[in-house]
Amino acid sequence: MFGENSSPRGGRPTGGDIAELDDRGGSAPRIALVTHDFGEPGGVATVVRTFYDALSRRASFRPEIVSLATSRGDPQSVSLRSPRTWFRGVTTADAERDGYHYRRVGSVFSEIEPCRYWPRRALTELLETFDLVQVIGGLAAWARPLLATTRPLAVQFATTAARERATRLREETGARGAWTRAMTRMVGPMEMKAIRNADLLLVENIEMRELCEAHASGRVLLLCPPVDSDRFRCRPDPLGGGDFILSVGRFSDPRKAPRTLFEAYARARSLVEGLPRLVLAGDPPTAEDMAHARSLGIADAIELKGRVSDDDLGELYRSCQAFVLASDQEGLGIVLLEAMASGAPVITTATEGGKVVVEPDMTGLLVPVGDASRLAEAIARVATEPELRASLANGGLERVRERFSVTGFAEELEAAYRALLPSSRRP
Repeated sequence: MFGENSSPRGGRPTGGDIAELDDRGGSAPRIALVTHDFGEPGGVATVVRTFYDALSRRASFRPEIVSLATSRGDPQSVSLRSPRTWFRGVTTADAERDGYHYRRVGSVFSEIEPCRYWPRRALTELLETFDLVQVIGGLAAWARPLLATTRPLAVQFATTAARERATRLREETGARGAWTRAMTRMVGPMEMKAIRNADLLLVENIEMRELCEAHASGRVLLLCPPVDSDRFRCRPDPLGGGDFILSVGRFSDPRKAPRTLFEAYARARSLVEGLPRLVLAGDPPTAEDMAHARSLGIADAIELKGRVSDDDLGELYRSCQAFVLASDQEGLGIVLLEAMASGAPVITTATEGGKVVVEPDMTGLLVPVGDASRLAEAIARVATEPELRASLANGGLERVRERFSVTGFAEELEAAYRALLPSSRRP
């Protein structure tokens, strides 16, 4: 059962029935959705919106978003470079993004990564006004500053710092590489402390479930965020689309492996005459990576869309011949689910997330991480085999509807929360 274990931090009752609370006239429990840098684009912000929308549709809960600082120039933070902030302390402020209101909370010395995971009074006092705290972050370390609260704590995360930064740790050298390695070593124990002390751990892939089950004292649940079918609708013709190949992501991030994508696309052009152009949506690749594309002779066949709205992104998914994700690391890969929900056949590398989302040759094509040759072959197959495109598109759409629905996600999340919340509010 969810709530049979006592709280690892003590002082926080678990179990009980929310209905008792409402029957006595109390309002629905307030859920703090705590994340990092909600004002910036990316997969984590998408997951936060998914949680918020799913909980908002159910009268049982009142979700509110709290965003923790990551930027060294964050105005709510205490900065090493600004002595006047040392005496002011951490502050909070209201903000809004894309119609979502949220509360910004600064950190102490945010220039240094591990300091962002320190507890701070302003955050603890804010979270004590909620009934349950749900952390949503790329790393479990984002739960570390929340361990000071007495409220039930649920943690959703994608991967560990060491896994997330594997590419950078291999490629960065000199002072920058030494700094990244030092920060990663310091973050590791913080992640493990959060994993050991959380009441509920929500993970997106098998690797993280195994890690948590080996160390956690709370419940571990494999629960992947769903896709909002109102935002990402299926195209009417599974054989439709065809004048471009699409990839979506922050291509300035080396984990997205833009060079692997460019090399695969260049090889696929040698295999398929008249291969459609490659469209990239999201933060563009670095100048160095685009220089690599020019060296391959494909720069003129690449179109950079930059950041696009959800409506425009949905139209890109519906209009593409195929969706390709060449990442070296993905905890889940929300863009894969969005593409599948939109009826696009998907090709992806076998990352932790890719292996969860894609059933090989049924809901998409799965190729080894970093293998540009295999990725090129997969792109060529989808480009030249319309029956395969239709089969993958239909299989992907069915999988999203069966395993990644908003309704199913909300029901599982509500059941997990009910097991954590006490039968009455703490005074």
